[in-house]
Amino acid sequence: MLARVAGPARRRAAARFSMMSVVSVATLIGSGFYLARDYVGEPAALYGASYGVMLSAKIVLLAALLLLGGLNFLTVRRWRGERSTPILPMRRFAEVEIGIGLTVIFCAASLASLPPAGDLSSDWASAAEVVERLAPRWPPRLESPDLSSLSITMAQEKRPSAPLAYAIGEPPAPPRNAADIAWSEYNHHWAGLFVLAMGGLSFPLFLAFKNLRHFILEDEKLVETLRNPIRYREIGRSVAEGIVSSSLRRILNVWVRAHQAGVLGPSQEKIAEKAQILLDALADTAIDALIDEATGYQKRRAHDALQKLLAAYVLPEFRPYQTKFPISFYEQIHRVMGWAFDAESSARTAYIGKLTNRLIYDQLPPGVHEDLRRKNPVDPLTKRRRRKHFQLLTEDIGEPHLDRQITAVTALLRATPSGQWKFFEMVFAQAFPPAQPDLFLAEEIERLTGPGGAVH
Repeated sequence: MLARVAGPARRRAAARFSMMSVVSVATLIGSGFYLARDYVGEPAALYGASYGVMLSAKIVLLAALLLLGGLNFLTVRRWRGERSTPILPMRRFAEVEIGIGLTVIFCAASLASLPPAGDLSSDWASAAEVVERLAPRWPPRLESPDLSSLSITMAQEKRPSAPLAYAIGEPPAPPRNAADIAWSEYNHHWAGLFVLAMGGLSFPLFLAFKNLRHFILEDEKLVETLRNPIRYREIGRSVAEGIVSSSLRRILNVWVRAHQAGVLGPSQEKIAEKAQILLDALADTAIDALIDEATGYQKRRAHDALQKLLAAYVLPEFRPYQTKFPISFYEQIHRVMGWAFDAESSARTAYIGKLTNRLIYDQLPPGVHEDLRRKNPVDPLTKRRRRKHFQLLTEDIGEPHLDRQITAVTALLRATPSGQWKFFEMVFAQAFPPAQPDLFLAEEIERLTGPGGAVH
């Protein structure tokens, strides 16, 4: 809605909403403390009663939300003063805030199903009991106690009309005995084993769909890769997990096979379509790279062959200027980089120029980019080139190759999530691998193809 409002009005609306949010959060915290005085009673209930423990968890989550909100506020303040401040951390904080906010809502729902701690003061656990219960023990209890030894069962034997659980208006439930504690441990230990098993069989978020599991388990190598991720640490950040780039094709195949089987939902089908685009691009470029490696064409190309190639790609003089790079190419670069994009401006930074060289011109056959630079040098006064490189490309070979490269890179950019430039670099390296060394040395090839050594 704010996107349709003019700049000054948008800023005023955002400022008012921010102030309203601060007042609302302060009101919620104040009312929460007021109600906690009656519902909790004493501080000991925060760890000794189920209601208090759930409330303590909610307080910790709320503190985390306030911390993330403060970090977002500081990021916005820095961005106002310096536009080059990266806004990607703010997006990450917002994603975490959403997750924690949903968890807080679940905690509030759980609190509604628990009796207030102040009404069950006789059932609080002391600090010593809490420490004793949390102390690790081995082996864990995995056997159920005799049901007849539970306190509720013994109470029913003495009074058949006794309720199966505590109910409002009924006499209080009998005090817990050792069998009750053993029963609770038995349930918790088995539940923990189930959670542990689920974690061991879990897959990354981009594969964590039930309708994909069948196709994942069909690929044993992919399962092995997912179960043994690579742990790494980025500069100034915590340890993270990743997978080898060679598994990308297998992951894409999972989505494509699931799409062909017709088991994906509408939103998943869009992901599968992008996976098919990436898979096609990887297949085409991998075949080209394999031929180049096997023949050694790039390194042993004769001088006259190189000149013929340059003549096929590069014109002797410039053609009239016509726009070649679509605006979507630059728009996708800004999106993946996490930068703001001004569609009305045609100005490009020097860094965008470097990216264009690396992603587009460097992928042309070896020698072409160097020849373009030689024929289109940098002006020593303006520090810029007088013409565009593509004005020197031939219409029948050079320009179509450039168009295909722009289309392929734009497709890879579109398939990359916003702000995930490192993911794009991994995909790009898989689609356009660097030149590899020859499979055979020149002396070995000469020996095999020389007199008496012809290869059949």
